[in-house]
Amino acid sequence: MHNDNSMIGLVNIVLRRPRLLILPLLTGGTSLSLAVVRGPAWRAESSLRPRATQGQASRFAGLAGQFGISLPGSDVGDPVRFYAAVANSRDILRDLAETRVHPGGPGKEEVTLLAYLGWKEGGDATAIAKALDHLAKRLQVTTSRDAGLVFLRTTFASPELAEEVNERWLELLNKENVRRRQEVAGLEREFMDAQLAGALAQLGKAEKALEVFLEENRQYGNSPDLVNEHRRRERRIDLALQVYVGLAQAVAQARLNEVRNTPVLVVIGHPEGSARRAGSMVVDGIVWTLIGALVAFAMALGLEALRRERVRNPEGFAELAAHLHSLSERIRFSRSS
Repeated sequence: MHNDNSMIGLVNIVLRRPRLLILPLLTGGTSLSLAVVRGPAWRAESSLRPRATQGQASRFAGLAGQFGISLPGSDVGDPVRFYAAVANSRDILRDLAETRVHPGGPGKEEVTLLAYLGWKEGGDATAIAKALDHLAKRLQVTTSRDAGLVFLRTTFASPELAEEVNERWLELLNKENVRRRQEVAGLEREFMDAQLAGALAQLGKAEKALEVFLEENRQYGNSPDLVNEHRRRERRIDLALQVYVGLAQAVAQARLNEVRNTPVLVVIGHPEGSARRAGSMVVDGIVWTLIGALVAFAMALGLEALRRERVRNPEGFAELAAHLHSLSERIRFSRSS
């Protein structure tokens, strides 16, 4: 009994139940079988860095805030986290699933990625959602906040396909980024157009007020009060003119941003030539064999503890068995009725 606490004793506990040794062989063999059926997997990787272009949008948002107006989407916060979320978005996944790829290599038959994964095109919403979930398992997005980088990884059966899908993923992300920036610029331009018209009206009112003042007070220089009033009206014109010029420049910039299609995602690492074997059948088999061995060892210890308790307290164990048998009978009766 004392030897059971030693290493040899623990090994003997497992060897008393040789059937449990089947478990690590089963887990390791199953892992190797699935790897053979699934075939080799290749992983391609690309990396990109968002450019810092928030100054213009933040300036417009601040100006809009002074008028009590919020510009939706004018600030994305942390650009690394933002573009990582966009890369994982359902819209991007849907567009990627509909893209056409060459599973057999360049120049071979072209099919949609959805069809390659075994899903029918034009299915119902539930089927499409399952297909996108299936596709998402082959895609991985990671970030490096310190370096300001977003990494895109794609895993498929061939290196060519993994790289092709990765390249298409990059293109879709850039396209979505351009679309979003143009949409935000359109909102900014509409807001600035309205404010520019108001600023022009205020400038016209200020100029008209000065014109009326001069017509009514042609010799205002002899009166200190009239001189001060003349200066106040000139300052109103200067202020209104400054506001108008600033808004006119902002409108010009917003119109330029609305049609600008220059990507702001700088690709640091392209997917071409990046494909590498994903995982190893031997390593996976060893890992799953060890997991099975640990589970078998835990089960052996549990059974041994149960055996010792049965020897130490046979009456209590018999009472427990009777309760379990009674519970089993009640469950069986309830099912039959």
